[in-house]
Amino acid sequence: MNIKNVKNILFPTDFSSTSVSALPWVYSLTEKYGAQVHFFHVVEKLGQSGFGYVPAPTLSSWKDQIFKSAEKTFERFCDEQMDQCPNFIKVMKIGNPVEEIIAYANENDIDLIVMPSRARKGMDRLLMGSVAEKLVRSSSVPVLVVNPD
Repeated sequence: MNIKNVKNILFPTDFSSTSVSALPWVYSLTEKYGAQVHFFHVVEKLGQSGFGYVPAPTLSSWKDQIFKSAEKTFERFCDEQMDQCPNFIKVMKIGNPVEEIIAYANENDIDLIVMPSRARKGMDRLLMGSVAEKLVRSSSVPVLVVNPD
């Protein structure tokens, strides 16, 4: 990738204030290169442990409600944050965040992924690991990791 040819920027978000802290970088890069921003959110799959006791219709309804709630939050987030970014698309997937981000980046000619260095804190980070860290190690697309501090 030639830095002069940045046309598609992927911005994975979890809607946190830490995620918002990376937006000035996204805005700046978008303005400088005339890039399109792909606002991307992944709803993590529900774990399978213990769900064998939940009737399938109940579990399906619960998953639908979670997805619909995430859609509303995503819409609100984009409405609040996108005034400085005229050329964007919104994408929401269900699955493993790292796997979904990498797959989307590879399938959609993404030139750069921009994200904060951390969103989860404390025990969540220890248990779940860092999405940014895993992306830096696994992605063939360059990743710009922004320190939120």
